[in-house]
Amino acid sequence: MQANEPRVAEELVNEVEAMYPGQRSLNLEAHAARFRARLLAKGGRGEDVDQKFQEATTQFRGIGYRFWLAVTLLEHGEWLIDQKRADEATPRLEEAGAIFETLRARPWLERLAKALPQREVAPA
Repeated sequence: MQANEPRVAEELVNEVEAMYPGQRSLNLEAHAARFRARLLAKGGRGEDVDQKFQEATTQFRGIGYRFWLAVTLLEHGEWLIDQKRADEATPRLEEAGAIFETLRARPWLERLAKALPQREVAPA
C-alpha cells in the first residue's frame, strides 16, 4: 500500500459519510462501510471493525452485488484470522470462495487460499 493511500481512502469515506442519506446510493454506502472497516483495522481500532464489515456485507447482499459481497467476506475473514478468531472467519471465507468459484475469479481464489489453506484452488 502506498504511503498516501490510507489518507486518500479516509478523505473519500469522510465525503460519503458527510452526504445526506438520500444523496448516497446503497452501493456507495456499502463501499464506504467496507473501507471504513479496513481503515479502522489498519489504525488498530478493532472495536468497530466487525460492525462496519457486517454493515457492508448486509448492504452488498441486499443489492445483489455478489462480487463485492465476496470481497467483503474475504477481507472480514482475513481480519478475523489476524485477530485469532479463525472459527468466525471460516464461514465467511467459505461463502466468499463459493462466490468466487461461481464467478471464476481466480486471483481472488488464490488470495482466499492464503487465508484458508485447506481450500485448494483448481488449476486454470
